[in-house]
Amino acid sequence: MIKILGIILFPVSILYGLIIFVRNLFFDWGLSDSQKFNIPVISIGNLVAGGTGKTPMTGYLVNLLKNDRKLATLSRGYGRKTKGFIVASSGTKSFLIGDEPKQYKYKFPEIIVSVGENRAKAIDALILNYHADLILLDDAFQHRSVVAGLSILLFDYKDIYKMDFMLPTGNLREWKSGKKRADVFVVTKCPPDLSENEREKIKGILHPKSNQTVYFSYIQYEDLRLYDDIKKNSADDLKRYSVLLVSGIANPKPLIEYLKPLSKEVVTLTFKDHHAFDEDDVRNIKGKFDLISNPNKIIITTEKDLMRLTDLSAETLGLLNPLYYIPISTDFFEEDKNKFDEQILNYVRKNKTNS
Repeated sequence: MIKILGIILFPVSILYGLIIFVRNLFFDWGLSDSQKFNIPVISIGNLVAGGTGKTPMTGYLVNLLKNDRKLATLSRGYGRKTKGFIVASSGTKSFLIGDEPKQYKYKFPEIIVSVGENRAKAIDALILNYHADLILLDDAFQHRSVVAGLSILLFDYKDIYKMDFMLPTGNLREWKSGKKRADVFVVTKCPPDLSENEREKIKGILHPKSNQTVYFSYIQYEDLRLYDDIKKNSADDLKRYSVLLVSGIANPKPLIEYLKPLSKEVVTLTFKDHHAFDEDDVRNIKGKFDLISNPNKIIITTEKDLMRLTDLSAETLGLLNPLYYIPISTDFFEEDKNKFDEQILNYVRKNKTNS
């Protein structure tokens, strides 16, 4: 059915691809305005639709750079119900700024977290009003009205061989030739036993230019935390427990596979990506949880889903007790980590402009 639908939508993909091609030509030829800034600006993005690990990668960069400059993250704020430029505070709800910006503020309260559709105007405001001197642009590879001083392009390991055609027939946001604009390629969500032969094969597919560097990274699942972060609970303690995994992310399968060998059983309840939870959803979750016969049972959700769940009242959220979440982070293989960190730090410290 999916393949048939893709064939039907093929003309739409051709039209969409033509529009994106012409749009990029306008920027390449200087016919559309692009703005540079006198502070380091790092863009994190991808070529395909769906999750490639932009959020944990942005978190990695925040950890690396937050002590070096007055750092600000800037994103569109996908899924928010507001418009315009907003700077988050510790209590800002996800429906105002989006779940990913709320997650950045939750994890890194000391940094500036902002959203805005017009990235150029937002950066101006961050510099003028908040004295930011380093900007991380989340999901901005296609946002060409801002010229990033360093552009990081992410490729999901499992999608390397699937980058076939433009949306909606395929999964590409823009043609693969767009990768020429990136400075750094990062292959994300790699298996822990990635071989050197596989690395070389992937590099051959990506075919980087001489000025582009390829790095390989993987996802780490951290210790379970109670949603109010009062204490931790190690995943090693789950052997007696039945887990209800509640998720509204692009691809929950890796988390499911991670939890299965650690727990007695994993029951799943999935929602669409960026789903805005309401009281009916909580009652649905509670009902499914009550059906689990094992008295040793807990609810686990993702860190991103927690940002939307905590928009609800404490009383409503209390129905899901005990509610845990599992943070994730990204890291690099040993042979890549130091080189990646050094490249990023050298850019930030030595490039005071984007020229």
